[in-house]
Amino acid sequence: ANHRLFEGVGSSPLELIAARRTIEPEVAALAAQLATAEELAAIAETVALIAAAQDTPAHRAADHKFHVRIGHASHNNILTAIVDECWAEMYSPMFERMGAITGLIVSRCSPQKRDVTVAEHEAVYRAIAARDPAAARAAMDAHLIGVEAILVGGDVADVPVRARHRHV
Repeated sequence: ANHRLFEGVGSSPLELIAARRTIEPEVAALAAQLATAEELAAIAETVALIAAAQDTPAHRAADHKFHVRIGHASHNNILTAIVDECWAEMYSPMFERMGAITGLIVSRCSPQKRDVTVAEHEAVYRAIAARDPAAARAAMDAHLIGVEAILVGGDVADVPVRARHRHV
């Protein structure tokens, strides 16, 4: 039996994205300070994979690697494990069956949205590579707001402004 960190919690996609928005901007900020050249290259590789992925499974795998590799670059194994679990839980079979994430995947992979998601991932990578923790934090939060907006079925304007400016 594959033990999951959040087994029995009944975490909703919106709870998961809220948790990710609490954790991943800080993980990206740490990566900006601590990433080795090899770790930066590994993150850059996933950005290229995301850009190249035309089909959903490849896109999803690349997106997962992107977030986990930023975790590795933060040099905190606990945070990396949480990032990994939150990401995997968002794309779990239960949520697939509910259809909550299916729309996210389909819309994320349409040509227009693909350009947006590639740009978001590139912005996170550029800030980390530039060793700019504040920019990395902001870019990661902007990316996750985009994911959250699609989850709530609207656009970024529908995500509460209060939630959008946590780091002011």
